[in-house]
Amino acid sequence: MKALIDGDIVAYRCGFSGQHNHHEVMNLDGIVVYTTDFKREATAYVKKMDHPDRYEIYTSIEVEPIENILHSVKLMIEEIMANTGCTEHEIFITGTTNFRKELSTSYKANRDPNKKPVALPDIEEYLIKHHGAIRVEGEEAGKSDLLTEDEQHEWTL
Repeated sequence: MKALIDGDIVAYRCGFSGQHNHHEVMNLDGIVVYTTDFKREATAYVKKMDHPDRYEIYTSIEVEPIENILHSVKLMIEEIMANTGCTEHEIFITGTTNFRKELSTSYKANRDPNKKPVALPDIEEYLIKHHGAIRVEGEEAGKSDLLTEDEQHEWTL
């Protein structure tokens, strides 16, 4: 049996788990007065200050070595295969175009288009080179006709 895998889920989960945000609150003199891993905490700290307009929040992203992230991708695919009992898999990743965005500008408009895993291009390249992933143009991988048409009762993930 063949597992049909939405590679975007694999790429985003592993990519985000391999990076960590650090937020620093800095005053106008450039002195760091507060640090945290959570933006909401940094924002709350600034709001409590007498003059919140005198503080800026700077965010840095620490990314694990790509080898670690790609190993997580490999393990996730192996786990999917073990859990489904499948012996083969096909992975689909979203291309650059999506017909839903052409139909409505509000499609996923609440999502920050810049908030993607730093390692996403490397993960996608790995999925294509080492797992034969197919880049789906015109729609999302998880909603692809290739992924959802299940003629042979294959596993769809």
